[in-house]
Amino acid sequence: MPKNTQGNAMRDIFIKEFENGDLEFLDKKGKPHILTKQTQNDWINTFGLDNIEQNYIPAHTQEIKQALKGREVHLSMGSLLKIVERQREAYIPNVKQTIDNPDLIIQDARDGILFVKKFNDNLIFTSVGADFETHITIISNAPKNQRSIKSKIANSGKVLYQSPNLQSLVNPSFYRHTN
Repeated sequence: MPKNTQGNAMRDIFIKEFENGDLEFLDKKGKPHILTKQTQNDWINTFGLDNIEQNYIPAHTQEIKQALKGREVHLSMGSLLKIVERQREAYIPNVKQTIDNPDLIIQDARDGILFVKKFNDNLIFTSVGADFETHITIISNAPKNQRSIKSKIANSGKVLYQSPNLQSLVNPSFYRHTN
């Protein structure tokens, strides 16, 4: 198994290590998945980590820190495993850009924090964070459409932050009243 720097976490998650460095794990339903050595390296290199167990904490601007009330954002190995489970490995660079430099940060009606980044007219990406009093842990990363973002805002979502560079992701009338 890979070098374990945090107790037995690696031993408890991965059930097999292959000679090429790939790791096998089971999802919550017991279905096996392979975390390839290439995906491990992509994760480590994209986030500048020492290993896949290390949490990534972005260095946000003062405006984003203020919007998050000083709470840090944590991205853990759990997000990597979920990405593999859902076959979204190609989106790893989008995850980093989304949590590092979001275009919008929305607090949805269920107290989740959504980090939203518009990459082009065809790709809007979100990272969803569970809001703990001391920090925010990213629990989901996925492409979304503009309609779903508008729906989050319209259904009691509150815009906590909007990038000054954002253009036409959502109609300002959707969130002007929530600031």
